[in-house]
Amino acid sequence: MFAYVIRRVLAMIPSLLGIALITFSLMHIPKAGPFSSEHANPVVTARLEAAYGLDQPLWPAFYGAATGLGQGATLVLAGLAVAGSVLLRRRRDNPVLLLVANLLVTGGALLGALFALMLFQGPATRLGGSGFAPGQFLRFVSNILHGDLGTSFSQVDRSVTSIILDSAGNSFVLGLTAFLVLVGLAMPLGIVAAVRQNTWVDYAASAFSLIGYSIPNFVLGIVLILVTGLWLRLIPIAHWGDPIDLILPAFVLAIRPMAVLTRLTRASMLEVLNQDYIRTAWSKGLGARAVLLRHGLRNAMLPVVTVMGDQLGDLVTGSLVVESLFNVPGIGHFFVQSVGQLDYGMIMGTTLFYAALVLVINLVVDLLYGVIDPRVRLGAGARA
Repeated sequence: MFAYVIRRVLAMIPSLLGIALITFSLMHIPKAGPFSSEHANPVVTARLEAAYGLDQPLWPAFYGAATGLGQGATLVLAGLAVAGSVLLRRRRDNPVLLLVANLLVTGGALLGALFALMLFQGPATRLGGSGFAPGQFLRFVSNILHGDLGTSFSQVDRSVTSIILDSAGNSFVLGLTAFLVLVGLAMPLGIVAAVRQNTWVDYAASAFSLIGYSIPNFVLGIVLILVTGLWLRLIPIAHWGDPIDLILPAFVLAIRPMAVLTRLTRASMLEVLNQDYIRTAWSKGLGARAVLLRHGLRNAMLPVVTVMGDQLGDLVTGSLVVESLFNVPGIGHFFVQSVGQLDYGMIMGTTLFYAALVLVINLVVDLLYGVIDPRVRLGAGARA
């Protein structure tokens, strides 16, 4: 089990690096920058870009007189690495040489990608002198390794880390409340629909699931704001700080995954209730609670827990629209603002935070398999 957890944690590193690379590339597709505007002073804009390091090239690059020499050396090293890996792979009987060959081919691929980036990026003409510039992406990765997500461009003198830590609590409270609403309503509905199959209860639960899945959360949120907040004045809107403020956003956030979990719980319970051991339990005279909960629900929980883990990650990280709609000061609210303002630090920091959270939740769900079903073993036990 411990070795399995270590492997999964190590596998998160290239996943996060790939997410950072994709996010960084998409983030810089717009030609405008965070300090660009129609009436901007060019001198002030240049000073701001220099202060935040935006005058550096996006990717690693050689500039000045070193451009041709650096690009040629990078291409030669990439070719030598790939050629060395091909030669070493002939000794497949030696695991050490095979490992070195894999490292060489990986390094050659990275150097080849670096050469392509330098070629398509063009020379870094904004830099004076001659030399090698690591670029904005490598600088960002280096800062992450030191525990620094950078500084927000839109919120002066505030680091991205402090903004995320201050707002993460609100997002977690909203997401966990929505998850409790989800589990508290979806699982009982699914169980009752399975037990009362092909009755009006089953049809009502299916209709509720279909309606809940079909309505977008922003449409449902606007309708609830109009009805309960403006017309009936039952619940305050655009307010945060009291427990009553969680009711509307948590329900809106949970309604769509609730429909999915209800149908899945119903289908999984129907499959289990038709098994021979359930018939044996009934024939032994066990009570309905023992048969349904102890024998039926526990065996039906494995696919349900899988979806519940994904939905927990979606509820905690997918509340971007809901937080903006109900003015919840969470991470999603600041993320939406940062996209409109091209706040590079907030975009990268929030995306990586969400990605790491989803990877951790998926790992916890996989570990729960062994707790729910003793037949599931991870790591050495599975190989044995």
